[in-house]
Amino acid sequence: MKKAFVAVFVLGLTTIGTDASVLSQRRVNVAQARVQQQRPAAAARGGMLPLIQGMYINQLQRQTEITDDQFVKIVPFLRQYVAERSEIDGPRRIAARRQLNQAVMRGASDEELTPLIEQFDRVDAELQESQIKFLRSVDPLLNIRQRARLRVHLMQTEERIRRLIQESQNPTPAGQTPQRPNRPSQQ
Repeated sequence: MKKAFVAVFVLGLTTIGTDASVLSQRRVNVAQARVQQQRPAAAARGGMLPLIQGMYINQLQRQTEITDDQFVKIVPFLRQYVAERSEIDGPRRIAARRQLNQAVMRGASDEELTPLIEQFDRVDAELQESQIKFLRSVDPLLNIRQRARLRVHLMQTEERIRRLIQESQNPTPAGQTPQRPNRPSQQ
């Protein structure tokens, strides 16, 4: 039930917009068609990936101030980056984090902790490598200001996704204001 609500909520966020975002969505559809022609397996994957990709793509052009031509060229790279990121950041990172946490909690020896730390660090390095690969692919298409805005857009989108996931896992009862992390309660 919670996942369905999050999916509908995220889908709603990615489809609400002004005429400019409708035009932007049309460009996304053209880019999606091109990507799907290139990768039929990716089109068949389904799940949450298209929703997450939509969150990254929806405000891309407005927030980074890129042209239509740049947008069409960047979207396939962005889709690939998000797909790689969700593959790495999903079950693999969760498993590495869980194993390391369990070992720490039970007081594992240094010999037990060393390979778990290395495994966790490898997953983190893969995430960083994926982002570097994406940025190296698209940076030549952008000016310096657009590059900076792209990085800010990526950070904001990742934070928004984290916040939506946290809210779906810890829903606030109706009528109550959600508390921000690291802030004392207002009671």
